[in-house]
Amino acid sequence: NRKIKSSMCGIYGVAGKDLVNEVELLDSVNKLVHRGPDDFGYYISDEIGIGMRRLAINELSTGHQPFITDNKTLGVVFNGEMYNYKVLSKLENLPEHTSEAELISFLYQKYGYGFVNQLDGMFAIAIADFKQNTISLFRDPFGKKPLWILKNSDGSIEFSSEIKAFKSPKTFRDDFVSEYLLLGYVPFGNSAFNEITSVPPGSYAIWKDGKLETKTYWKLSQNSKNKVSYREAKKRVQELVEQSVIKRLISERPIGVYLSGGYDSSVVAAMMKKNRAEVNSYSIGFANPAFDESSHAREVANALKTNHHELILDFDVEKTVREIFAKVDLPFADSSIIPTYVLNRFAREEIVVALGGDGGDEIFGGYDRYLFAPLISKYSAFFKFFPKTIFGNSNKFRLLNRKLSRLKELATKNQTLASQYTHFMSNVKTGDLEKLVTVPLSPKLSIFGKQIGEFEATTLRKIMLSDVNNYLVGDLLVKADLASMFNSVELRSPLLDRELAEYVYGLPDKYLIKGLNKKRLLKDIAHGLIPKSILKRPKMGFGVPLADWLRADLKELMFGTFSKNRAQLNAWIDMNAIDNLANRHQNGEDHSRTLWPVLALALWVENNL
Repeated sequence: NRKIKSSMCGIYGVAGKDLVNEVELLDSVNKLVHRGPDDFGYYISDEIGIGMRRLAINELSTGHQPFITDNKTLGVVFNGEMYNYKVLSKLENLPEHTSEAELISFLYQKYGYGFVNQLDGMFAIAIADFKQNTISLFRDPFGKKPLWILKNSDGSIEFSSEIKAFKSPKTFRDDFVSEYLLLGYVPFGNSAFNEITSVPPGSYAIWKDGKLETKTYWKLSQNSKNKVSYREAKKRVQELVEQSVIKRLISERPIGVYLSGGYDSSVVAAMMKKNRAEVNSYSIGFANPAFDESSHAREVANALKTNHHELILDFDVEKTVREIFAKVDLPFADSSIIPTYVLNRFAREEIVVALGGDGGDEIFGGYDRYLFAPLISKYSAFFKFFPKTIFGNSNKFRLLNRKLSRLKELATKNQTLASQYTHFMSNVKTGDLEKLVTVPLSPKLSIFGKQIGEFEATTLRKIMLSDVNNYLVGDLLVKADLASMFNSVELRSPLLDRELAEYVYGLPDKYLIKGLNKKRLLKDIAHGLIPKSILKRPKMGFGVPLADWLRADLKELMFGTFSKNRAQLNAWIDMNAIDNLANRHQNGEDHSRTLWPVLALALWVENNL
């Protein structure tokens, strides 16, 4: 086997079976080939089997996985990047070319489970103790890298980077349907199946004697330790952002940056350009100006003098949607996975590693709901008089009018912060959801209220922390991981750095949002790096013209997929009601926020069940 240092990959393992089946183990490992096309390996010892597929990034000649200790008592498979592995190796006086997996083994043996707090990176780690017959599974602080567990009734488990690798039988958890239709993803680390959950971010799970125990080693929280002036805070945050970017530039494979023209990716690109003579940047755009950000990305690229690569999308929408959802192995309805996937496919022609701006909104306060939820609590009577639309129904004002409509809907008395948050995040109103689903609504949705109430934080930070613990890990990071890994690209997120986040969450709220100025701190940093005139524009997001697609490019796919998978869909959803919405949509009404999740669910059923 070729020896390649630990890098992005897919990991899989099984524990507790009387005899691990080598053929089945390899079959599961190879279902993750897109996550690691460069190398593979596996190891079996009695009741435990571990394996991996690797995408090589650094020190390509050393460190084949799994790493097995000389005495054959410990094995490690690892997905991710440790940005401080060289520092840790030097501190522990380890040989210069010690691989990350070998370093993990050493640190675990020396420090026990607490070793994970020394790691700086994104990771999903499995440590098999063949002597004690245990498996320990560790996930990075923000949950950038996925780590799923399937637990059987006999106590045996499988773990994997993706659900598609699991071999054991699974049963539906019908509760997932209402959670998924409401949010577009299955929240709280659960899945569509009773047997499958994920290791929470900042946590580790220990399997021994058929029992699984999960412990938290890190969680982001608000604190007030950073009593500094705004000027001092801005200087320190800029230092931390630059430090975070520099750490993520380590790569022996071609590296680039994704540019949207917004503040997050622009700051990352600026810091990258400051520390590299040549920077390749990538963006995509739409012919429809209501969804196109390519001109803004181009302006930023020109200002920074990057080698910019731009793709204006002119593609077979149905073919691309089929291609993506043939690979997606969980119910997932964030439509921005489509342009994100195409961007990664486009960039993969030249690079293997990319930096992006994920996390900027959750860390620095970038969403409109951070403004409006606290305001609505105080001024709900005033918001009732808002019109639902101001500028008509043109595509140009589509997003603004949708926000105005939602504000008006929210402006009712006695709404809790949790119910406001759920309303902002939902695709389907709760009342409409009750009419659409044919199974009971999930009681787990009340977790939002319980969770928000338990945060010891200001109103602003309670909502931001809810996003970090739910929307970020359940939606945005899933999308980023799938869209990049489907194209064998390693995507790194400098704004989701543990030290940076801890510092920012120790600053006063007014440093993040002041008046109607969101993301104040990051914007001021950006304006010192890039001309203010370039960045002074409304936030667009990474949306797609879904409503138009469902009337044209995806019309046949929608009706055909609904028909083909009718039996299973009817077990969860009133498909006659969905047909009615689909027909009304064809006649000019916009029901894309309901129809798209159902279409994505139907494609998941078709490709995975």
